[in-house]
Amino acid sequence: MTLPLLRKRYNFHIISFILLSSFFGDVSNATPACPIITNQFQGANGTTVDTGLTGWSIDASALTTPHPTGYYFALKSNRFTATNLGGVGIVNSHVFSIAGYKSPQVSVKITAEGQQNSTEYIQFYYKLDGGAPVLVAQQNGNFGTLTFTSPVLSGNNVQLIIKIYDYNNGSGQNSNYYIERYDVFQTSGPCTPGNASISVSASASNSGAITCSNSSVTLSASSTTTGLSYFWTGPNSYASTSTSPSVSTAGTYTVIVTTSTGWGTATVNVTTNTTAPAGVTATVSGFLSCATAGVTLTGSSTTSGATFTWTGPNSFTATGATATASTAGTYTVTARNPTTGCTATASVAVTSNATAPANLTAISSGSLSCSTTSVTLTGSSSTSGITFAWTGPNGFTATGATTSVSIPGTYTVTATNPTTGCTATASTTVVQNITAPAGVTISSSNNSTVLTCSNTFISLTGSSSTPGVSYSWTGPNGFTSNAASTTAFNPGVYTLVVTNPTGGCTSAATITITQNTVAPAGITAINNGPLTCTTPIVTLTGHSSSPGVNYSWTGPNTFTASTDTASVSTAGTYTLTVTDPTNGCTASANTIIAQNTAAPAGLAITSLPATPLLTCTNTNVSLTASSTLSGAGYTWVGPNNFTSSAATITISTPGIYTVTAINTANGCTSSLASSILQNITPPANLSTVSNPLNATLTCSTNSIALTASSAVTGANYSWTGPNSFAGATATATVTSPGTYIVTATDTSNGCSSTASAIIAQN
Repeated sequence: MTLPLLRKRYNFHIISFILLSSFFGDVSNATPACPIITNQFQGANGTTVDTGLTGWSIDASALTTPHPTGYYFALKSNRFTATNLGGVGIVNSHVFSIAGYKSPQVSVKITAEGQQNSTEYIQFYYKLDGGAPVLVAQQNGNFGTLTFTSPVLSGNNVQLIIKIYDYNNGSGQNSNYYIERYDVFQTSGPCTPGNASISVSASASNSGAITCSNSSVTLSASSTTTGLSYFWTGPNSYASTSTSPSVSTAGTYTVIVTTSTGWGTATVNVTTNTTAPAGVTATVSGFLSCATAGVTLTGSSTTSGATFTWTGPNSFTATGATATASTAGTYTVTARNPTTGCTATASVAVTSNATAPANLTAISSGSLSCSTTSVTLTGSSSTSGITFAWTGPNGFTATGATTSVSIPGTYTVTATNPTTGCTATASTTVVQNITAPAGVTISSSNNSTVLTCSNTFISLTGSSSTPGVSYSWTGPNGFTSNAASTTAFNPGVYTLVVTNPTGGCTSAATITITQNTVAPAGITAINNGPLTCTTPIVTLTGHSSSPGVNYSWTGPNTFTASTDTASVSTAGTYTLTVTDPTNGCTASANTIIAQNTAAPAGLAITSLPATPLLTCTNTNVSLTASSTLSGAGYTWVGPNNFTSSAATITISTPGIYTVTAINTANGCTSSLASSILQNITPPANLSTVSNPLNATLTCSTNSIALTASSAVTGANYSWTGPNSFAGATATATVTSPGTYIVTATDTSNGCSSTASAIIAQN
């Protein structure tokens, strides 16, 4: 990456962050001076992966299919949208380099819309240098729009992880969580990891070429500056913080090296070369016959330096551009390009003339040697009925077509046609070879003689300075082989016998193969679960009594970890694999994380009286909470800051009273509300009427009828007056002067009001 490109990237982030600050304001009470990575989810609706520099991907493996009604988990209107997931969906950012930056942090802005309940949530994590995820914040329900910011980070690279859980909870509205953007930034300058002052060069092994024999190359960066951090980028969003990563894709790779005071960059090109040998041909010198026991095979290629191997009938093999064939059939030559390791083939047919010759022949069955103390001489002719006579060294004579001899030398057979008396002669020489093979040795692959779990076989190769020898192996469990090179899969003593084919004499060598396949011992896997509403994360702990072992965890939702302990938030079975690095042997153990997030069920509120109404006569109401969960705890809240932790409460104030039941075993809750009404309205429009209307007692009017009325139908009335006067109906007849008071009572709530009438006397 060139310096102008780096500056352009930093300038882009600075502009993006200025816009971020003006729109969203303060981020964790600090204004980031230097943005490093900003993603505002600009893309087409339905996008589920961003392979760009600041990109991300999703993990929907925990979501069920078919998806629930209203499900959506992708970009929409420049926001990453999660609607009615019905499970936990995960958004993972790319891995971003923060090496050399001063006080880097990460943040994410999330909006909640809809009718989410308290069980729906978002969780924001970060992962430093490929370690375990660290929880920054969790927010439940509908919380509007919030920006969550990590503390200051210390590491070489960071990844952002957002977990989302929402569902269609029956409220009639969709549950929506939106990821608006995420940022990697530092709160103070300088805005680059030091000055561009470090000289660095980049190179690749195998001259940067991926070939048939080299499927990957190793990238390397070198600099005279020490204490550097490395960050590689390349094709297909490739990123690595390794000093010397291995890659298998062609393209341009860029390394950025940083310290707290400076940085530098370099690039290297990786190419692909899978060129096979060109112009491969196979030819034969002629055909096989009785006089021609072997023909010459010739392979060629227009590719310079190509090497050749041959295969043919009866397991025939040979190496080199030329080979000798003594059996009819099809022979195939394989040419290998030494530069790329790629191959090409060509074939040729070897034919044979089976017509017997007319002339006489004399042959021996072989040579005299250490294993063959006599050979058979055979005479033959195409002419039938002939007779044979043999002569040889030391006055040897014999008759017949065949005879046996034990002395080396030249033997002559004379064939006679009894019909014509014509003869023909032929000779054969019996040779003797009692020379044993010399310089017999055995070599093993990688000079190793120990079988392990990671090295399950050892290649053994026998050799001799005597050309043309044959090989025979024996070993443990009845092992045998007749090739110069063989493979040992079992421990024990392997013996190689080398035979001189021209003499049958032998030489031997041995090699002892041992075995180390001891797996790690004392493997245990435990957890401090279960998962509850108050314990959303539990710790896995692995142990082995074997020292120096490596640990690896796997579990639900493609969970992996490479330490002896790990923090997890998902129930299920987790498997610990322990590997002995000295022999590659493994042992494993499982631990099951249980989950208890059951809220109290069957929550109900009963009241006394059954119809909870506060009146002038019923000034208190008793409310009792109950649940099918034995031992549940209860908390009440109500008007005027009312609180109580009793199952039964007595109240005298109207309003909405909410009880929350708590499962003390796991901290999970459920809630229910009851509305308490009040009726304390006295009878209205209470008035009195006298008859006669002029309420005055006289000598001729010695009694007056007083009648009370109100707006309440069916009200009860009571009268009081002078001389202990009392009445219990709406109408009262009085005979004494004075003030009379009537009380009207509403029978539905016991509330009352009063009115008076003054009776005069003349």
